[in-house]
Amino acid sequence: IAGKKQYLWRAVDRDGFVLDVLVQSRRDAKAAKHLLRKLLKKQGRAPLVAA
Repeated sequence: IAGKKQYLWRAVDRDGFVLDVLVQSRRDAKAAKHLLRKLLKKQGRAPLVAA
């Protein structure tokens, strides 16, 4: 993008559907955690089920 190297991060569920896409200039664990945090905010957490 604009002559700079960018990395495309995609979160995919087990059925192959793309949940979210993120484009960043860095490729490391911090970038991956950023994507996961973004997804959790968007999707919300599963309710706690007490059996």
